[in-house]
Parts: sequence; C-alpha cells; structure tokens
Amino acid sequence: MSVRLSIVFLALLAACTQVPELKDTVTADMSKANFPDLVPLDTALGPAVDPEDEASKLQNELVGRRERLRNRATQLQASVVDDTTRDRLNTGISQ
Repeated sequence: MSVRLSIVFLALLAACTQVPELKDTVTADMSKANFPDLVPLDTALGPAVDPEDEASKLQNELVGRRERLRNRATQLQASVVDDTTRDRLNTGISQ
C-alpha cells in the first residue's frame, strides 16, 4: 500500500512544478536564423516499398553472390600448373 501511495504522491508533486516558458529562452539571433522548412515525412521518405519485392531482390542478390563465391573457390582450388608444365619442371629437377 505504501508503494502505491508514494507513486501517487510523486505524481502529484510532479504536477505542481512550474515549467519555464520556452519563448523566453529564444534569443534575437535564434529567431532571425534561417532554419530549413519542415516537410511532411511521407514526401521526404518517398513512396513506400513492398517488403516482399525487397526480400525477393535481396534473395536474388545473395544467391548470385553465393554462386560467384563458389565459382571463385573452385577456381582457387584448381591447379595453377598444368600437367605438361609440371612434367617439364619435374624433369628439370631430376637432372
């Protein structure tokens, strides 16, 4: 019970505070400042995108990247020296 009573007391105490007037804190320089115009958020963000379209585009990009990485890994695992060159090198080493 005392917790509820203290919460109510704090709420009443907060309601009694005096809030300073904001117009008194604005200086002459601030009132003459060239602030940008406010625009509606809907026009600033542009048209809404379809989440399913965005998800499918992202999935296609990721699948393509995966395939490119697999191809690159396959190429990196392949032998750098072909069989003819390897035989020639081995012949040169054994002499």
